[in-house]
Amino acid sequence: MLQVLSEAMDLEKEALTKACVDMDQKVVINYYPKCPHPDLTLGLKRHTDPGTITLLLQDQVGGLQATRDNGNTWITVQPVQGAFVVNLGDHCHVSTTY
Repeated sequence: MLQVLSEAMDLEKEALTKACVDMDQKVVINYYPKCPHPDLTLGLKRHTDPGTITLLLQDQVGGLQATRDNGNTWITVQPVQGAFVVNLGDHCHVSTTY
């Protein structure tokens, strides 16, 4: 997956793989069950994902938002049944900035 993302960003094929060699590797799986009182809950505050890649399988309720224009415009990421959202995190951003 890192090779495909590297090529999609017009980097050398091994760029992201090399950037991840010396970092602590982990896989985290979260599952959020249906909320019994969604009208009483708040979402997360504005944040970035610290890792390299986040794969998100949304339900049809959705709720994921992202920014464009350097954080000036918020857009809602519409759920697509059976599709994953691929989010490039902070580590990927730093690795491709230099």
